[in-house]
Amino acid sequence: HERINKRFDVFVQSGALDEARTVQTLNPAANLTGVQALGLQALRDYIDGRVTLFEAIEHGQTQSRQYAKRQYTWFRGQELPAEARLDLVDPNDIKSAEEFFATK
Repeated sequence: HERINKRFDVFVQSGALDEARTVQTLNPAANLTGVQALGLQALRDYIDGRVTLFEAIEHGQTQSRQYAKRQYTWFRGQELPAEARLDLVDPNDIKSAEEFFATK
């Protein structure tokens, strides 16, 4: 959860609000795929004054965590042949990651 929250914070700090403002001015149809991007509606709600920036970020982080959980659940349910299975590496364990990639 912490990594997902931090990633969304970086997303906002890197200009996501400016992008959301641009989308706002274009006023695209709500059914377009890009308009349904995670966190975009929350940022647009902030721009429109319906929520605080803190609330918008919190909502975007929640959406991102929920999406990650759906992905995890989907992958866990897949019946893959042994050669197609993924080897999971703890991203915080640099030695393990180096060893993993050295064998590939």
